[in-house]
Amino acid sequence: MSALTGTGSLTWLALRRDRFKLPAYVLGLALLTLGMLAGIGGQDRQALVDETELFASTPALRIFGVASGASEGS
Repeated sequence: MSALTGTGSLTWLALRRDRFKLPAYVLGLALLTLGMLAGIGGQDRQALVDETELFASTPALRIFGVASGASEGS
């Protein structure tokens, strides 16, 4: 008897149980990503630089990190 005995059956059961939730989560994440990209895509370069500077200067938001600084060349 292997340590992975029954894993396939349990995986199939979990996928069958979540057959409605899983596609809803994936679709929701895809729509969220598309919405964020559409919002960013409509901004001009100066607006993006201003937003990055604001992000870099706010201590609460710096938790997420700024990869290469907040200057225009970054």
